[in-house]
Amino acid sequence: MLKSKKIMIENLFNENSLDQKLNINLSNLKQPLGGCVSCKLCETSQRRRTKSENITATVEENFIDVLDFSKFDGVKNIHKLTSINTKVLPSLWFADFKYVFRHGLNHEYPSVMEKVIMSKRVYKAMEEEVTRSGNTLAYVKKKVLNYFYEMKASLSKFICRCCAYGLYKIFRKLMKSLLVCPRQMEKIKEAEKTGIPIIYLPLHRSHLDYLLITWIVWHWDIRLPHIASGDNLNLTGFGWLLRATGAFFIRRKINPEDSGGNDALYRAVLHSYMTEILKSGMSLEFFLEGTRSRFGKSLLPKNGLISNVYEAVTEEGVNDVYLVPVSYSYDKTVEGIFMNELMGHKKKRESILGVFMGVWNVLKLTEQCGNVRVTFGTPTLLSEYLNAMKNNIEESIELNYPATPHSYRELLPWHDANTPRRTIIRAVGFHIIYDATFQSSISVTSLISSILLCQYRNGAKLSDVGETFLELASDITNKGFDIVGYEPDSEFSYTLLKEGFQHIGKCVNITGEPDTDIENYNVSIKESQAAYIELAYNKNGIVHIFMIESALALAYVSSPLGTSKNDIVNIALIICSTLRFEAVFCKPCENLRKKVEKIYDQFIATESEDYFISKKVIYCSNILRPFLQTLYIVLKALYSTNYTTIKTDTLFIRKVLSDVSGKYQFNIFQESFNSDSVHNSLKLLRAKEIILSSQFKINNEDEALSLQRFLEFILNSKDSV
Repeated sequence: MLKSKKIMIENLFNENSLDQKLNINLSNLKQPLGGCVSCKLCETSQRRRTKSENITATVEENFIDVLDFSKFDGVKNIHKLTSINTKVLPSLWFADFKYVFRHGLNHEYPSVMEKVIMSKRVYKAMEEEVTRSGNTLAYVKKKVLNYFYEMKASLSKFICRCCAYGLYKIFRKLMKSLLVCPRQMEKIKEAEKTGIPIIYLPLHRSHLDYLLITWIVWHWDIRLPHIASGDNLNLTGFGWLLRATGAFFIRRKINPEDSGGNDALYRAVLHSYMTEILKSGMSLEFFLEGTRSRFGKSLLPKNGLISNVYEAVTEEGVNDVYLVPVSYSYDKTVEGIFMNELMGHKKKRESILGVFMGVWNVLKLTEQCGNVRVTFGTPTLLSEYLNAMKNNIEESIELNYPATPHSYRELLPWHDANTPRRTIIRAVGFHIIYDATFQSSISVTSLISSILLCQYRNGAKLSDVGETFLELASDITNKGFDIVGYEPDSEFSYTLLKEGFQHIGKCVNITGEPDTDIENYNVSIKESQAAYIELAYNKNGIVHIFMIESALALAYVSSPLGTSKNDIVNIALIICSTLRFEAVFCKPCENLRKKVEKIYDQFIATESEDYFISKKVIYCSNILRPFLQTLYIVLKALYSTNYTTIKTDTLFIRKVLSDVSGKYQFNIFQESFNSDSVHNSLKLLRAKEIILSSQFKINNEDEALSLQRFLEFILNSKDSV
């Protein structure tokens, strides 16, 4: 009798002669991307192109591989290309070298040291420090100079040119392609010509993010940005190189209650440094999320640096700035995922040896990152954001509302009563994070990972995975998203599955009988927590697409038949509120209830007659289910006396994750045991005052019991077809 055997991913797809190439350059959306309809920031919203529009779209309206620019001398010759597939163009001898050293760096980057030291803000901070400490003005000025030299960039055109050449080699080693839409870059070029400084606000997934924007804008002869970097990267030698390419270093932690005055002085220097860069017409780049995403989804914004920009424009003589949301789509990040951190292990500190070892290990691999796509949003003036937010938020949503348990208003964390003067800028930050998230292209790896976790946790035939992939891909593109390599209305090809599975091969088993057709092979997830966490990291790249549908699906499958629309919508709103530290469910200019009701009519109301919709309800319910399960795990742990002596979040998280064998009323997904979700659960419990800061025991029994009952009501629902 023939036995089923495990098949290597590469061997399986190679044996079946899958030579068809994916059209990774195609964009299914109108370019450049539109803006927000709700607050009228732009005239049009992001929408899918029709089939005829795809046929007539020019090279500039699709994505082009920047790694091939040296083959045809770059931007000035894009209009001469007859195909978006530049891989077929011949490579000439020394093409990279000639391209790099012919290509200009035509902008100036003047020093702002004197302007910073002499600024009113810094001078006032120095006077206050002299009065407080009794030190001389010369001593305090020396301290200010030390702060300035500690943070400043030292941008060198020669070093930038050398790095541009080196990055050609490194990026080709790490990536199959680096895709950028010329039409998006033309909009940024037009914005730069106005003389108004540009601020790039990318989502943060990888250390490569620091390099990509600078390298890409250089090709279009756009001014290189000054990049805010954490001082953990200011390592011997490496820090010097980053400074020379535009990085300035800021301390990871600034104490706002510092009684010694050092932080007040440091903050004044940092604020003035950013302001003077903008006054000089130079660009900035910083990550609103503040750090790399540990679990593959967007983080809530940190408002410190964007507040500096806001004050520079409204109070300190910067006329205006353009804000550009930027997002990245990696098949796999160069660092891999943060497996040790997600499983609760101690984070390793950055070191110069660690950097070199990391680079060495990565360069031993080939095309680790797969196809990388960088999406630039349409440049929008900060003044337009401020006017739009002010007009929409203040007219439609009460700002100073009382904290109400389970109120959907609690979903809007920019309404912070403790810092009312930050309301508008908080709203801008959330709007930009939302925009950047929703403009990002979706990788095939993310979609396949979501199918395995949310639809086929117990395994399936490849034909079933392929069928579900096609159904969901069509749904996603109809919603106005791009999937890298997927062409709507085209025949399904197993090449799409090959593209995704090659990045998650160590997480799955593929088995089948010898000589079996490819569609009859079985695929299942390996029984290890690491496999589930890695797939969840990838799956989280599509959470934003289905998060409202997921909340509705959870409400629907947990409610008795015949439950009214209003009740299901109310339950979905409570789920959104409960998970407000996991995702941004709506823009600050949107009415969440109306949004949920609209999606209910499109989704749940048609469920009964359509098998695909029925499958999709289960699929969607499992998108957000793990986050609620983590919250339940944390809440149950807090009832235990084993945690009352713990003093820090880190120790609590490690102890919770070390006990994965607890007994619960329902099936717990393995990916629910991760440090990121536990950390966000603690944030929610403190926001609800169920626990107090730095304490790990129940403070409000009634609120805790109410939340526990709600979670049990939701999580006892079915999670599979």
